[in-house]
Amino acid sequence: MPKVFCFNDKFMVFIVTLLITFNVFPCDKTYENLQQMGFLEIENVDLLRRDYTGLYREYDNFIDLIDTDKEFFSALSRSEKEFVIDVDNCVRYCAAPPSYRNPNLHSKKINNRIYFQYIKEHYDLIKQDYPDVLQKSGCFLNHLTLVDQISKKYFATIIASLESRCPGITKIFYGNNKELTVVTKIVRYQKTQDWHEKPHFDKSGLTIIWDNDDNHQSLMLCKDTKNPTRAGLELPTRLFAESINSTSALLIGGLCLKALSYDIKPTLHYVGPIKNEYRHSVISFLLVPGIDTSAMQTEFIES
Repeated sequence: MPKVFCFNDKFMVFIVTLLITFNVFPCDKTYENLQQMGFLEIENVDLLRRDYTGLYREYDNFIDLIDTDKEFFSALSRSEKEFVIDVDNCVRYCAAPPSYRNPNLHSKKINNRIYFQYIKEHYDLIKQDYPDVLQKSGCFLNHLTLVDQISKKYFATIIASLESRCPGITKIFYGNNKELTVVTKIVRYQKTQDWHEKPHFDKSGLTIIWDNDDNHQSLMLCKDTKNPTRAGLELPTRLFAESINSTSALLIGGLCLKALSYDIKPTLHYVGPIKNEYRHSVISFLLVPGIDTSAMQTEFIES
């Protein structure tokens, strides 16, 4: 992601096509890794450290813009409401809205983090009906669009590799849609001495934890997906964290696959105390269109 200009749509599609054509990561042991280790590390050659650094800087600017431009925040909020009013959008995205959430503005958000959830169809709505929001956002939303496109290509490769062990999984993830249903979340955590994310499971089918900027010192996973415990939470072993020409991403399972009776258990994980002023992270969630997630218990309660 360049520092001096934004990608237009045609250029992003061209770049993503090149990346996926020449840099397909090996995932022939995806099923085994999820079963035995609770995660699969992906060597991500498509998004490098400088790309994430630029994205996080743009997100900080996006937060500052919302704090100082009431008209911008009002228009962004209207676009979110317009998106969720559409019944088809609500059903497909399992009532997970595109959203900006700041604990200082939303009293129900008790943890000290600010996040934005990107959905491609919401981005298309902004482009069509809220051009000022897109213009004022600078490169931020365009760069999230690039992450969204890359995530869908990665997820497509992953589920294709799972099909032989999980028959029908491709159809379930696509449903009646031409594209996979993905929500990408970018988060800025504030400094705290307590857990930021208590031990929990994701509601997704699969999750790619793309990156964070604290040298991977706060995200912990439990490898034992059959009998998870708090004591089993530990820093995952990463082979690509120090690489110059790639970054380390983690694939984990979510609750949707368990609900559909596939033998891939969700991975227990949490984010611990943040030592720096901020910690940024970006995650993509692959959803199962139309599945009812309202009764899913994400919080881990040890027996």
